[in-house]
Parts: sequence; structure tokens; C-alpha cells
Amino acid sequence: MGLRAWLLGMDPEEVKALAYHVQELEKEVIQLKAQVRGLTEVQTRTLKDLLRLQANMDKLRDKLDAKADKKEIDKELESLSRLVMAVYDKLKELESVSELSSLESLEPNEKELLVLDYIRRGEGSPSKLLSRLQLSSRELYDILRRLEKKKKIGKVRKGRKVYYVLIEE
Repeated sequence: MGLRAWLLGMDPEEVKALAYHVQELEKEVIQLKAQVRGLTEVQTRTLKDLLRLQANMDKLRDKLDAKADKKEIDKELESLSRLVMAVYDKLKELESVSELSSLESLEPNEKELLVLDYIRRGEGSPSKLLSRLQLSSRELYDILRRLEKKKKIGKVRKGRKVYYVLIEE
């Protein structure tokens, strides 16, 4: 056993083998990051498509006169809302292991639809919305104000706490 092996506590050949193994792992990490990036891009496109569909259904609902038709559209919107939330949650999981952020690529009206989806699910407190959507507080409150102006949501106070709820027509 040489001095180098004695100091390292390992055989120099073992160190070379470990260095080679580390290089192989680094290559694999690069490949996995590329796959995650691809999945994130696909999920982001899917989310945008779902939000666009949801916006179109919302516009269609506003144009309908019959209450029965509106109830049917509301059921579909509820179902679509659950799907949007599932895709968004998966996207957030992917972003946690990736350096990409899909929320930045969403349009303001798409962010409004996401906020509406969370409120529709009963998560209307600003703190819950902030933690789930990972928006800045300023951006969230701007969205909430716009939705209030459009008469899509209302503000309810319970003591010192504020909650947002959907306004039914």
C-alpha cells in the first residue's frame, strides 16, 4: 500500500473507477433534465389548451338563455376545472425538479382562470391562493380586483379574514 492509498484510504484504481462512475451519472442527470424540460413544455401546452377551452365554455355559458343549458355547461366547467387543477399540480411537481417556470408563460386571462378554478374548489382565502399558485401577492390581488370588476367573484369577510367566492348568475 502506497502513501497515496494510505492517505486516501482507498486504492487509486478504486478512485478512478468512482470518478468514471460519477461522470456517467452526470451524463444521466443531463438526459433526465432534458426529459423533464420536455415534459414541462408538454404540460404547459396542455394547461394552456385546457384554459382556452375553459374560457370558450365560459363565453358560451354567458350567451345561453336556458337555465338547463347553463347548468349543463356549469357541470362541464366543474369537471374541466378539476382537470385543469390536476394538470397544474403535476406541472408544479415537474417544476420543482426543473429550472423552468410555466406560470410566467401564461397570459393574464389564463392566470385569472386558474384563480377562478381554485376559488371554485373552495380555496378562496388569499393565503391559500398565494401558496397554491405561487404568484406574487401584488399579482394575485390585481387578478382578484379584475375578477371582482368583471363580477365573477365576490369578497366575503368573516371577522378579520377575507374569502373570495364565485358569484352565481
